[in-house]
Amino acid sequence: MDAAGINVEKIRFKAVLFSSAMNGLAGAFYSIGFLGLFTEDIIGGRGWIAFAICFLGNWNPLGAMIGALVFGLADATSIAIQTSGFRLIPNEFLIAIPYILTIIATISRKQFNVPAFLGIPYIKERR
Repeated sequence: MDAAGINVEKIRFKAVLFSSAMNGLAGAFYSIGFLGLFTEDIIGGRGWIAFAICFLGNWNPLGAMIGALVFGLADATSIAIQTSGFRLIPNEFLIAIPYILTIIATISRKQFNVPAFLGIPYIKERR
């Protein structure tokens, strides 16, 4: 990108700024707007599911969107079953459904297309 005249540091800064703002807004909505309260560990490990969604979506926005919809549907289904009064399945198992789905999807995946420069810092002089 740098060879094409695009300022990589500027793009990265804007991307981090935008994603941080979106994360802050989502956290505020979840704790204040949706639940009406804040407690410690309010998210309960869902950050790992978000990482798995990126990983399983091949680092592609469309794949991540589809993965987020699938995991969101699993979470909503588990909540709907819990509130319906259906007692044949323990609540603990229903709460664990999105996490179990994450493990199964990760294990069943045959090939991962990880970006070549993932985790490698961009240093202009080395390119």
